[in-house]
Amino acid sequence: MKKFFAFMAPAFFAFSLAACAGDKDVQLTSDQFMKKVTAESGVKTLPSGLAYRVIQTGDPKDASPAKGDLVLVEYEGRLPDGVIFDASDRHGGGLMQMPVDGLIPGWMEALPMMHPGDTWQLFVPANLGYAEKTMGVIPSNSPLVFKIHLVGVTKGAGNK
Repeated sequence: MKKFFAFMAPAFFAFSLAACAGDKDVQLTSDQFMKKVTAESGVKTLPSGLAYRVIQTGDPKDASPAKGDLVLVEYEGRLPDGVIFDASDRHGGGLMQMPVDGLIPGWMEALPMMHPGDTWQLFVPANLGYAEKTMGVIPSNSPLVFKIHLVGVTKGAGNK
């Protein structure tokens, strides 16, 4: 039995290390994750560090949202490891109406560049998301990935 354990212990240890090796991509810092995604084809990066990929384009003649407006969106939010932490269909329906100026900074920066009918994938660095705050399953300092479909805009009183 001692010989079996002496033989198996190093093998188990090596297997354990190998199993952890795949966790490196999941455990990237916000900066490392953003550097990785901004190198992908079709991803554009803004001076703030926010990055996005246009998936579908709406009519550029339609009004973009501004502060004070309400947006009607369908969205899905994921952590860098792919875990879905929120989605519009989890709130009683596929569409959500939200005030532009009540959202995380990354959304507040992206939405005014979008038009109804647009679908974008946003790569939000931690400082434009929840920063140091832990929000449910979202750890502090986590980058976020959103798929946002802008369905419509209701202009605020001062924006008509």
